[in-house]
Amino acid sequence: MGAWVNRTRFPNRQSPGHLWNVPDNLYAKTFGGWRGEAACSEAVDPTCVGGVGAAMVGKAERALAHVDGLLLTEWLGSPGQIEFLSRKYCFQTDGAGRSPGAHASWWHFQRPRRAGGGHGSKRPAGWVPDELELLVSLNKWDLRLFGHAAELIRRRVAASVGDALAATLPKLAPADAGGLTAWLKNCPAPTSEVAAC
Repeated sequence: MGAWVNRTRFPNRQSPGHLWNVPDNLYAKTFGGWRGEAACSEAVDPTCVGGVGAAMVGKAERALAHVDGLLLTEWLGSPGQIEFLSRKYCFQTDGAGRSPGAHASWWHFQRPRRAGGGHGSKRPAGWVPDELELLVSLNKWDLRLFGHAAELIRRRVAASVGDALAATLPKLAPADAGGLTAWLKNCPAPTSEVAAC
């Protein structure tokens, strides 16, 4: 795995060697059983990206179906996700994904230390990274896997807490470069209390 991390191309402003910023289908590889060698050839399979193709992503999607506690951090503040987790992991809510009272010790979903979408005010509103098309193309399969995971979680939340609370799960960013660019351009700058989008 370390050799793969070290061979990975990084955007200009990121340092190599950090697993958290490896933009090369990390999740598709991890859940799909990557062993450090290409599982497909771009010469034979036009959908192959960096040795990862549809077959490996299919394995990753099947693996996700067996992850009992699957969740998206983007949805942790959503009443539907909170209520689903409360029922699964036995913590108390008011039945609608909200705190049962003032100052519950476990209630940290509502006010994260820093909201998602960037590092506070360092990311201006409407910011789009120069390398966005590269990042999207390098992560084609991770974006598909993320979409699959989101749909799987949405169905689980609806089955557990009902369609009304499942509808509180926020809309996610588009997975294509053009849609993501437009989405990011409309995002306000994040603050410590509020996510950008």
